[in-house]
Amino acid sequence: MKFTKLVAASLLAMASIPAAAQDDVGLAVGAMVYGSDAGEVGKIVEVGDGYVIVDTGTHKATLPNESFGKGAKGPLIGLTKAGLDEFVANANAEAAAKLAAVLKPEASIQGAAGGNLGTVKSIEADGTVVVTYKGLDTAFPKDQFYANEAGQLALPFTAEQLDQALAPQFEAAAKAKAALEAALTAGKTVKTSDGTEVGKIRELDAQGNVVIDRAAGAPITLPRNLFTADAAGNPALLIDKAALDAATGA
Repeated sequence: MKFTKLVAASLLAMASIPAAAQDDVGLAVGAMVYGSDAGEVGKIVEVGDGYVIVDTGTHKATLPNESFGKGAKGPLIGLTKAGLDEFVANANAEAAAKLAAVLKPEASIQGAAGGNLGTVKSIEADGTVVVTYKGLDTAFPKDQFYANEAGQLALPFTAEQLDQALAPQFEAAAKAKAALEAALTAGKTVKTSDGTEVGKIRELDAQGNVVIDRAAGAPITLPRNLFTADAAGNPALLIDKAALDAATGA
């Protein structure tokens, strides 16, 4: 987690060490960080824009540069290793509780700079969270979510960043939609996912469902979301014959 500037200032004050420039302190990947008792706290594993990640062996703590002073042996913070581990453990527990309160199906998701990033569609057994954003379902690891300062469910991206990351998926979805539109036309033969012929499309009804005339038996009406377009551009079901028979009572 990231410490606030207030906490960073208090860490420095506790150790009575003056703030120093990053270059003077020695904030570099691999450097050992020392605590207020002069003992080892952990090694720096990442140096970013204004922050440093320290791996204590128990936790990875993200600290702003202002948390560090220059010690005799290397970068110094105003807590012992045990103190930092306790602080991070408590902060993580608090963050987890806040997240659990807001991470629910249909919850709206805020971006890092505000704005809406879609809604939670489902939370899977393996912990991944399926998000519906601009009509596209995308799975995110649960640990990417957090409760923001306003107590809202959030992801650490802006809408622009998410749009860029999902651009290939949006393009593929648009192509698939266009192909399906072309495939769902009257007179085309529909097959199940295992290749069994079902019948020919009669029409799409007012709700967008697909009405199929079968060679034997009454026509059947199936929801559009059960269809895809195969490689040849023909309509195909996403379910096999057994599932179709079960759904239609055949």
